[in-house]
Amino acid sequence: AYIAEKDEKILVIHANSFRTEAQNALLKIIEEPPRNIKFIIAMQSKNLLLPTIRSRMLIENNLTKKPKMTLDLNLKSLSLKELTSFIDQKIVDEQAQKFGKNELKELVGVIVTKAVDAGYKFSGDEMDYFFSLIKLADLNAKSHAVLTPLLLTIFQKGRR
Repeated sequence: AYIAEKDEKILVIHANSFRTEAQNALLKIIEEPPRNIKFIIAMQSKNLLLPTIRSRMLIENNLTKKPKMTLDLNLKSLSLKELTSFIDQKIVDEQAQKFGKNELKELVGVIVTKAVDAGYKFSGDEMDYFFSLIKLADLNAKSHAVLTPLLLTIFQKGRR
């Protein structure tokens, strides 16, 4: 920062965490900044910084709220035709790159939550299995490989 003070510069610091020693060094440079230098510190949470540093900064939250995913399936009256059509649509969305692994993981959570809300009871093993489907999605498994066993499990429970 002191070497680059001849011209106006913005230094961006991005860190997931700072040790206390590093934060104290940062505090010193923030309290006595070099001329022509501005700092931007990007972190996931302002609470990761010492209060003494936070008190000397303008804090701006740039997170945008993402709308919650909705599910247009009635799990109580789910038919094999609806199940197949739903999975086929996700395959098309996936191929058009409109549906990726993050959306798939979120969708699994939405389906399981909606099933529980609809009164379905799942055993611990079934819940572990659903969690393993989320792990599969995280490993870039295709949507049909994740959604088919999930929806068939729910479909089978609805027939009992």
